[in-house]
Amino acid sequence: MVSAIVFDFDGTLIDASQAICHSFNGALRQRRYEEWPEDSIRRMIGRPLTEMFARATGRIDAEEIEALIQAYRDQFLPSCVAGSRALPGTVDVVKHFSPRIPLAIATSRHSAGAVRILQGLGLMSHFSAIVGLEQVENPKPHPESVIMALQQVEVRPHKAVMVGDTMDDIRAGKEAGALSVGVTSGSFSRRQLEEAGADFVLQRISGLIGLVREVSRKGAEAQRREQRGNRRQQAGK
Repeated sequence: MVSAIVFDFDGTLIDASQAICHSFNGALRQRRYEEWPEDSIRRMIGRPLTEMFARATGRIDAEEIEALIQAYRDQFLPSCVAGSRALPGTVDVVKHFSPRIPLAIATSRHSAGAVRILQGLGLMSHFSAIVGLEQVENPKPHPESVIMALQQVEVRPHKAVMVGDTMDDIRAGKEAGALSVGVTSGSFSRRQLEEAGADFVLQRISGLIGLVREVSRKGAEAQRREQRGNRRQQAGK
């Protein structure tokens, strides 16, 4: 039975790519680097900013990377709501599940940006927990953020679903012990998500409603079979 759902943020629930590209190149300009093509930035979305800026600049010293990140955040937070939108199906999915089971977010972005966007889009009230990059020692594909989100909603991993659009999301969910569901709304294909270990892959997040209903139905049937078997076993003693 599915008792909680943990979502990735960027590319899964929200398309903030316009705001990300604008702020990323703004930070590069401010620190006197050449801008990066937006297509290249979009392909990196979902990775930590430290990795994104190191790749774009070729710099590895922590002080300069931190200066780039701060310049990015200074530009992102004021503009992130205007440059973001809920992906198709997101609103219907979160409104369907939130009255029934707790919803959480495990993201590789700083939680302040996720909270600002959710508040701006009127979706914040649907989520019981948000775990951002600053709250964990090990970002995805390590399972720490998924496990932490589930601890906050008090649901064990084997009763939860992790939903994401990247191979890192899938691996984090699998390592945490949750059912891992991929969505092809980001930069990765069905094949890539399946190769990462996805239990199911959806073309659109709207398919999650039917999938969870079917998984829960099969789980309930398996539980009833187990209970009948236990009763027969007890009766035969």
